[in-house]
Amino acid sequence: MENEPAILHSLAIDNGQIVEVLDPALAKQLIGSEQLGWVHLDGTNPSAPTILETHSVTLDGLTIDALFSEETRPRASQFDKGLLIVLRGVNLNDSAAPEDMISLRLWLDKYCLISVQRRPLKAISDTYHSLLEHRAPKSTGEILVLMVTRLFFRMQPTFSELGDRIEDLEDIFIENLASISNTQIVQLRKKIMAFRRYLAPQKQAIAYMLESDIPWLDKHSKRQLRESLETVTRHLENLDSFRERAQILSDELAHFHAGKMNQNMYILSLIAAIFLPLTFLPSLLGVNIGGIPGADYGSAFALFCGLLFAIMLIQIWIFRRLKWL
Repeated sequence: MENEPAILHSLAIDNGQIVEVLDPALAKQLIGSEQLGWVHLDGTNPSAPTILETHSVTLDGLTIDALFSEETRPRASQFDKGLLIVLRGVNLNDSAAPEDMISLRLWLDKYCLISVQRRPLKAISDTYHSLLEHRAPKSTGEILVLMVTRLFFRMQPTFSELGDRIEDLEDIFIENLASISNTQIVQLRKKIMAFRRYLAPQKQAIAYMLESDIPWLDKHSKRQLRESLETVTRHLENLDSFRERAQILSDELAHFHAGKMNQNMYILSLIAAIFLPLTFLPSLLGVNIGGIPGADYGSAFALFCGLLFAIMLIQIWIFRRLKWL
């Protein structure tokens, strides 16, 4: 809305028909009326909290603060006049990291659903266009269910891509483990942890809604919410599987590098063992004092080099007999 940027979307359901409310004044009246509707607010606009304080009769100061708080975690809380819900969706904006999940704050009572976002969320635009193109909902619970369904539907490609990345690393592991860097695995594990951080409480929030006795969440809506609960449970199980597989890759990579280092140290130890007597004898004969054997014999140096070479061959033969080489 050009004249009221705090209100991003507004829909009213009138006699079973969906009406797009473009007038800011009418949108504000929708918040405090007994007409079924949905108002979507920009949480970064300073005037948005004032709109709710002025026009809503069901929201108190603490609830409004929760809707516009900068830091949130997924949760659901039932009040006498409504339900406060905070959810998270994947960040699908351009040049954004999907694991930097966007919060969606919702308040719904019998007549109106109020949603607040601080950054654009594609699940909201999906819900908005879906409502305009299909039949009108009969309650705010149906709008909520559609919103939650789209929220989790948008997560599926991101988690599929995450699983594909794990499989690619596992294939590389089979073919050439040395080509995998620990940085790749660490970044992958960070993404998994970021997703799981918000999905675990999100599952609890959906379960709470299913257990609530809110009258405008009918059996059909709760059945659809149960499907969303199954979806988020499946996502969490997949994330746990991804985390375990990434841990296995990390462990195998650590074992590989440790084995490589041990092998290198073993080779260096063998080289040191071979050259120990070869350096001892020249050092002994190089003390530059009287009585050095062969000092007056012209072929002494050649014979001494042959002796050192023979000692080295004997050592190599002994090491091979002991299976050290």
